[in-house]
Amino acid sequence: MRRNLSSFALATASLACFLLLAACNTGGPRLRYLIISPSGTTTISATTTQQFTATAFYSNGTSQPVSATWMSSATSVAMIDNNGVATAIAFGTTTITAAFSGVTAPGVSLAVNQLLSITVTPATVTIAAPQTQQYTAMGTFKNPDGSTAAPTDITSLVDSANGWNSSNTSVATIDNTGLATAVASGSTMITAALYGVTSTPPASLTVGGAVALSLVVSPAAPISIAVGNALTFTVQEKWSDGSFRNPPAGAVITWSSDTPASAAILANSGIAAGFAKGTPKITANETSPATLTGSTTLTVVQGTAHYAYVANNGDSTIQWYTVTAGTTPYLKSAGTIGVGTVLQSFLHPDGQYLYAIDDLSDVFVLDIAPSSSIAPLPGTPAVAPIAQPQAKAGVGNSTNFGAIDPYGRFLYVVDGTSNTIFGYTINPADGSLTLIPGTGAAFTTNLNGPVSMVMDHSGSYLYVINAGTTGAGSNTVSAYMIHQVSDGSGALGALAPLTAQPTIPTGTVPQYAALDPSGTYLYVANNTTSPASATSNSVSAYSIGAGGVLTQLASSPYSISGATSVINVAVDPSGAYLYVLDAGNGLVFSYNIGAGGAIGAVNGALAATGSGPTGISVDPTGVLIAVDNNLDGPPGTISLIGIGGSGPGTVSDLTPSTVNAGNSPYFVIFYNAP
Repeated sequence: MRRNLSSFALATASLACFLLLAACNTGGPRLRYLIISPSGTTTISATTTQQFTATAFYSNGTSQPVSATWMSSATSVAMIDNNGVATAIAFGTTTITAAFSGVTAPGVSLAVNQLLSITVTPATVTIAAPQTQQYTAMGTFKNPDGSTAAPTDITSLVDSANGWNSSNTSVATIDNTGLATAVASGSTMITAALYGVTSTPPASLTVGGAVALSLVVSPAAPISIAVGNALTFTVQEKWSDGSFRNPPAGAVITWSSDTPASAAILANSGIAAGFAKGTPKITANETSPATLTGSTTLTVVQGTAHYAYVANNGDSTIQWYTVTAGTTPYLKSAGTIGVGTVLQSFLHPDGQYLYAIDDLSDVFVLDIAPSSSIAPLPGTPAVAPIAQPQAKAGVGNSTNFGAIDPYGRFLYVVDGTSNTIFGYTINPADGSLTLIPGTGAAFTTNLNGPVSMVMDHSGSYLYVINAGTTGAGSNTVSAYMIHQVSDGSGALGALAPLTAQPTIPTGTVPQYAALDPSGTYLYVANNTTSPASATSNSVSAYSIGAGGVLTQLASSPYSISGATSVINVAVDPSGAYLYVLDAGNGLVFSYNIGAGGAIGAVNGALAATGSGPTGISVDPTGVLIAVDNNLDGPPGTISLIGIGGSGPGTVSDLTPSTVNAGNSPYFVIFYNAP
């Protein structure tokens, strides 16, 4: 008999079939392939490890790291654990594979190289306790292809406790970076071990007596000088036993400044000169017999004028003043001292000595009291212990003029009557003078009525102003090289005309000259003494180039309109203004200094002086000008002129406008100090 299914049974059967089909068609994404990282060929050394990872990529575009089953084709070369960490065993190459869920990744190569040898350097060295010595280990490897690689620095690999070894730790120990520390006198052998290989031959380390470690520069920071001052640095060697010793005889010490525009230092003597505000680093290097270095920082400040000095020719004295440049009484007389029929006084840049030249061509050296702890007061000149003239510079006349180089090594005096330059070395211990061979009565080269001179910042070049009106060398600047060492061409400080440019023209009857604060430009006052010309009462301007060569600026000489006897010039401390002294009318002009040192327009009104002004001096802060008036009186006077009252760089008479000096004063100078 035939049985028919009920409609409920049919529905139930249909649902079961549907669910079965659905179950068959809804599985997760399928694993497509595996990739091992790192890929390609990886090279490691025996006993080291390499981490491999396996990443699974699925049919839906996703990927994830998986825990695979790892295999090495050559377990004698390297084995790999369940975490994918392969350990190199021996020289050779193996293939690393991974399998996951029935899928095997393409194999990658693992090459194991072979460390053949280790070399430790330095091979032989001697140090002293407690010095240290850094060693370097270089390894030579054999590549899996059989080639030998170039030596490789493996110092950082020799990092285990036993990787570096000192055979005698009572002499020296060594840490796991290869840094050996000396303990006591003796010898020890230093070795490095890696991958079962020990360096050979061992390095020899000897711990001996104390050795020089570095240079100590004195005076040490903090130390300050003012612009225009000089300071001598010295060195001692610092030794490993804690002692300090002078460099041995014959040691070669060289000096340098990292900011010579602020303070330059003579390479072979350690004398520094301050030129502009700054904090240059002063470094000393010893290159023989040891290789040592040391440094300090020098602070150069603008400084202030503490004292002013003036030479009184008429009463044979030098008068000095205390200075308060910004307020009255500006200059306050502090005393006088008798020094011949003096024409000029000038300071040593270290402030210890005052030099004076009289009209008999005698050169005197005066001590300057250095501090308030002794009598007399600071700034007071004293003839003792040098009571007699130290030198005779010429035949005696009223045109002697002297100058000291910025470092205080040399003093030069030009004698206008005999057309001669006398040069002297200065003894730093007592300021005494010794004639430089080659100068003196024999040195008359390229001179014609010399009246003044200036030196460049490097102390290498001397420029002499020739006021002669006829003949060779008249109306010129003569340029000379100053020998910095004694050699076959001249003694230390000897002069030789510049080969490239022995002379350069000025205007008519040049008188006195000045450098700008940077030492880049030279300005020369041209007078009107007969014969007058188009270049009378003007200022010649020059740039100072390589080798000390002067180049006249394009518009030079610059005419000083209204002047009748231009005699002197000065530049303010900023280098922005030129002050021109007209002796004929007793006036001071202010001019702007433009780009490239060019003289620009008159800056404001003029300031009045007394009669017969010759010298003009600007205090280091740039607020006061002092002008000697040698035809006033007696007593003679010094004109006091303020700067900046009517605008930057402008000049105007102060109140009071003068201070008394001795009879016929010449050349006020300021003593600048921090």
